[in-house]
Amino acid sequence: MYRVTLDTRLDCPLGRVTAAHDVTLTTPYWNLSPETGRCDLWVEASSPGRSQLESGIRALRDADGVSYFELKRKRGSHSTAHVVLEETVAIETVLANGGAVIGPLRDRNGWERWHLGFADADAAAATLDSLDRRYELAAVEQTPRSESLASLGDRCGVSDVAISKTLRRAERKLLGAAVSALAGLDGFDSDPDSDSNSDPDSNSDPNSTNARPDGGG
Repeated sequence: MYRVTLDTRLDCPLGRVTAAHDVTLTTPYWNLSPETGRCDLWVEASSPGRSQLESGIRALRDADGVSYFELKRKRGSHSTAHVVLEETVAIETVLANGGAVIGPLRDRNGWERWHLGFADADAAAATLDSLDRRYELAAVEQTPRSESLASLGDRCGVSDVAISKTLRRAERKLLGAAVSALAGLDGFDSDPDSDSNSDPDSNSDPNSTNARPDGGG
């Protein structure tokens, strides 16, 4: 399966609500009716506080394009609602190209994150090209990726094993540099037992042979 994760700004009720209100809408379940074109959703809403949640769910209930709204559950700053949208052209485009939504939809700050699956890269490319002509898109992740260890090895003229070892060495160097930088920010030394600026006499034992008999400084 060819998987694509992308953020898209849609002209749909959920996107408009999250663009105007401090609420995140997650859709773990949806069903598109091929006869009516309507989309049946279960939407989970969450906000930093109760007042933001109330404002968000009221806006969703009254939004253009919502033909049915029923609040199923509300507790604190979280709620679940049954929502029916009049139409969803974007999802219809995905399905028409043989794709499927393989993860929850999430709307936040006017953007909707999709997890899509396709039989091959051509179907994914056709879908993204069609959506890109109508909506604002930002691809987040694609798997399998366009580059692999084997393809990198072919381009560099070395084996995939050599590429893998080189990447691991680079990873260790980066992690080592990051740890050193963080230790410096926190004021920690990588070797707590060494201190080049310490005074060897600063911690003198008064009972040692170097201490003055009268204890004077």
